[in-house]
Amino acid sequence: MDVEAHRLEHGISEVVGDRMEEILGFPDTLPAWRPHPGQRRQHPWLPDPHAGGRGGGRCAHLASVTHNGDAPLLRYLAELGLRPGARITLQQRAPFRGPLHVVVGDQPQIIGHEVASLLWVEQA
Repeated sequence: MDVEAHRLEHGISEVVGDRMEEILGFPDTLPAWRPHPGQRRQHPWLPDPHAGGRGGGRCAHLASVTHNGDAPLLRYLAELGLRPGARITLQQRAPFRGPLHVVVGDQPQIIGHEVASLLWVEQA
């Protein structure tokens, strides 16, 4: 399905694409938690991958996840409560691409840098 959607994306005019978005009610996310290319409010959860330090209190809402149809990854994120709309608060971030201590909703979690780098958020 993703392959067909990608082909369609490059095979239609901007006018047709805009009309499809209008019909769908201007969705914030695409199927399977992908960032919507037209959304300007979303930004990567980890804008500076080399930064370390506490970073405590930084809050955001999960908007989407960049992935390549990785169902196990999406199941893992769902188990952690990381679903679109979830509130994420960064408590501590280890340097050198280390783990992030976060609170998802009201549940403390630890996520790796690789997973965190796939998250797209909107500021809370």
